Amino acid sequence: MIVMNGGRSMFCSKCGNQISENVKFCSKCGCKVNGSVSNIYTDTVSNTVTNTVQYQIPVRLVLCTNRKLGMVKQSLCYVIFYDDRIILTHMSNAKMKEIGKEFAKRQKEEKTGFIGRLVEGANFYNDYAETFKDKSPEENIAGNPLNVEIPMNQINKVMFKCAGYIHREDEVRNMPGDMHIVTTSEKYKFTHKYYDNDKSIKEELNAIVGRVLKYK
Repeated sequence: MIVMNGGRSMFCSKCGNQISENVKFCSKCGCKVNGSVSNIYTDTVSNTVTNTVQYQIPVRLVLCTNRKLGMVKQSLCYVIFYDDRIILTHMSNAKMKEIGKEFAKRQKEEKTGFIGRLVEGANFYNDYAETFKDKSPEENIAGNPLNVEIPMNQINKVMFKCAGYIHREDEVRNMPGDMHIVTTSEKYKFTHKYYDNDKSIKEELNAIVGRVLKYK
């Protein structure tokens, strides 16, 4: 990478438009700067390509949800937040069986007791969310035709309603929370089991999508 006069320039490899260092999409043609399209730094004086650099885009937040696909149909879906996009990664039945077998095998090897198995089983899919944090956007969106990538500049609203409880006479029931992601062309609906008592999810969502966030 050539640095001259205390600065550096980056150009879109598709249209040649000059873009700033931290931008993930070209403002002229909309092409991805990271991932399948490399970040290409050029010497601003000679205008010759000097080096190609690819970045691992950090995952900011992963939420385990059920995405509503119809009146009744739902799909286990991990909502993965980056600074510049949101990826919806759906788990097929085959994939759920696969990771379920891996989980059972690990419990057997570790000789986890009955109570421990129940506790770990209840938290399994939430804990599995951590596996997406070490993967690139391309890896997280691959493998299922239902998976969706939503550029942040297409999002008009993110609504997050915490899970809660319903008190009915002597009975207390868990009430799932809701989340909606509204884009310029579609509305994605989810349910989840996050109570967010410490407001850590609210804090992270504010940092990522605060301008369009409605938190309840």
